[in-house]
Amino acid sequence: DKVREFNGDFGVGFKGGEFFIIDRSGSETQLEISELEDVRHFSEGLAPFRVKGQWGFVSTDGSVAIGPNYKTVGYFSNGLAWAKTESGKVGFINPQGNWVIEPKFKAAKDFSTDGLARVKSEGWTFVDKSGTEITPSIAGSFGDFSDGLAYCKSGKKVGFIDKTGKVVIDLQFDKVRDFKNGYAAVRQGEKWGFIDTKGKWLIEPKFEGLKDFEKTGE
Repeated sequence: DKVREFNGDFGVGFKGGEFFIIDRSGSETQLEISELEDVRHFSEGLAPFRVKGQWGFVSTDGSVAIGPNYKTVGYFSNGLAWAKTESGKVGFINPQGNWVIEPKFKAAKDFSTDGLARVKSEGWTFVDKSGTEITPSIAGSFGDFSDGLAYCKSGKKVGFIDKTGKVVIDLQFDKVRDFKNGYAAVRQGEKWGFIDTKGKWLIEPKFEGLKDFEKTGE
């Protein structure tokens, strides 16, 4: 009746009022969790599940890895997942359910592959896996890190910061997408082009729309 995407060789399916873990061969393992309400997709071998409005994590064998003790949770990435307490504070837990970064934030996003996560106190900033906060040199809104850079927006213009929080590509664009395979699609005025991680134009802005660069093989 409903399925979640595969991740790490496992997916989640829902049929007849029951949830199942499905492997690549199509084998099904029914989740025997009382009053189970929802199961999200797997990430790093763990999938969030909800019981009575509370969230925890289930393993690929169907066992409960972390009990449903949280108001809401994110996905595991780089060995950590954000979780929100009943008091509304957000921190990061490890696969054993222990706090690695204590819950003190108003909100958080999943860790990027670059090892940093967005967190919100008064405004948005970043933390690394040790909990060290990295404050950008400019106030505004930010994206997730990819290829060592994250977009930053202040006013109506957008640029990019590095992992120290320093602006390395000036805020000169009207719209951007995250870097992928070393290039980012950016818009100046009404036209799109591509820049590299140094901010140099690979393709001047002359298109009405662009897709991201994809690898086509070695």
